[in-house]
Amino acid sequence: MHRWTMLGATALMPLLAGCITLADFSPDGQRVAVGTPSGTVVHDIASGGTQTVGPKGPCIAPAWSPDGRRIALFVGDPAHGFEKQSRLCIHDLTSGRTTTLPAGFGPPFAWRDDGTRFVCRAEIDGKARWVWYNLPERGITQENERAPEPLSQDNACVAYVAGTDSIVILGSDSNIHLVEGNEVQRLTTSADVIGMRVASDGRRLTWVRKGLNPRYIVASVYAYDLPSRSVRKLAFPDRIPAINPDPRRAPVSVDGAAVAPAGQRLAITVTYSTGKGGTARAVFVMGLDGAGARLVHRTDPSTQPDVELRVAWAPDGRHLTITEMRGKRTVTRLYRGDGSAVRVLSTSTWP
Repeated sequence: MHRWTMLGATALMPLLAGCITLADFSPDGQRVAVGTPSGTVVHDIASGGTQTVGPKGPCIAPAWSPDGRRIALFVGDPAHGFEKQSRLCIHDLTSGRTTTLPAGFGPPFAWRDDGTRFVCRAEIDGKARWVWYNLPERGITQENERAPEPLSQDNACVAYVAGTDSIVILGSDSNIHLVEGNEVQRLTTSADVIGMRVASDGRRLTWVRKGLNPRYIVASVYAYDLPSRSVRKLAFPDRIPAINPDPRRAPVSVDGAAVAPAGQRLAITVTYSTGKGGTARAVFVMGLDGAGARLVHRTDPSTQPDVELRVAWAPDGRHLTITEMRGKRTVTRLYRGDGSAVRVLSTSTWP
């Protein structure tokens, strides 16, 4: 019999270091769920209305099921946050009921396309592994200890291959891995991947590699056709005027990339030097070919020197959220897909 244990403080506290996203969009792109210290709040984008769903207490890493019926979320202790305990909960939006899974499940998390099965990290008998879970039957269908650890606990680090139990992982080695049963295949060897996405139709995997020298090359983008197992490099400019117009005004690092599920939009996070040891982080949105790049958000280095930024896209690419994390304070903002019309969804201080 398996002995389930909590992933614990060392696994979940990196939330405050920017390793976990706090927002996820509904499949139709009309609502966005945001984790807060008091619960999960669902925002209606058109009306601005809100509704708190699921258990009370700090909630992180919400994940909307593909059919829109459920939201998965990780819930901590109201007094101690995620330092002492965390549980994976599945909230049914139709019935209002919440199913609590055994202790030990942790992010990252991904739904299978049927909306009844999922994959996530878990700790069983003291060992971390990936588990595949069947929700109606309340049981684990598959485990894999050989598959790599994720790069972070952001849900964007794992995704299903449509119509199968196979998954792709952005691993802690900054490479992409394809997991089919007990077989693990490394799709990249460059150790510089900063973001990935399986397209909405499940046929294409897109990943972004950071440039070795951002003064001259921001990033490169690749598309992997899952049915044919073939890869090609997409057209993407070395220099993007809004980001690195010349070496003097270029960022010092390229930190992350988020590809919209529809596969046509891209957000890139970079860090700029502001002199005297200061830095500022910024998010730019653009087409997948780098066209139309626009600054969406830039931090103030004088007050937020250690801020982290996490991006989540709506399925259709018409909206995105940026969560700004500094210490125990988070701010989640909603933008249009072109980077305009900012709206603050949540400002929180975590336990």
